[in-house]
Amino acid sequence: MRSKFYISIGSNEGDRLINIIRSIRLLKKRLSILGVSSIYLTKPVGFIGRDFLNCCALLKTEYDPFETLRILQNIEGVLGRTHKGKPYKDRTIDLDILLWENLTVRSRELTIPHPEMKNRDFVNIPLKEMVSLGFSDMGYTPVIKGNQSVRMVIHREALRFD
Repeated sequence: MRSKFYISIGSNEGDRLINIIRSIRLLKKRLSILGVSSIYLTKPVGFIGRDFLNCCALLKTEYDPFETLRILQNIEGVLGRTHKGKPYKDRTIDLDILLWENLTVRSRELTIPHPEMKNRDFVNIPLKEMVSLGFSDMGYTPVIKGNQSVRMVIHREALRFD
């Protein structure tokens, strides 16, 4: 069975835009990409570091969430990510599963919906953009808190990943 799910994509180390583009190209080799939001410039949350470029993507897969997580972690490794978890640090790429169609997961390895997404404008703003374009909300209503600096820097129309 094919499932739809949202991920967040972020980078604040190296050539951030190239890291995001490379991650999307690698994702396309294993998963179907249904849509990608605009790219936003955001301040890091939970640590001091360089500003991030962030976006969200809606994907479709035949894999279960845990297999999908391993695919995302493999891509992070290919792109040079060496540390995951706390304390938060700069990273070449960060791929997080946010929502999964008709599914909730609670385990040590994976939690869906993502436990911090409701507190992160850099996730909710691109998600709200995707929903406003007619993509599924998966039962989640993105709420913008306005407590973080988030600014669109590349409109999704300028991003073609065909």
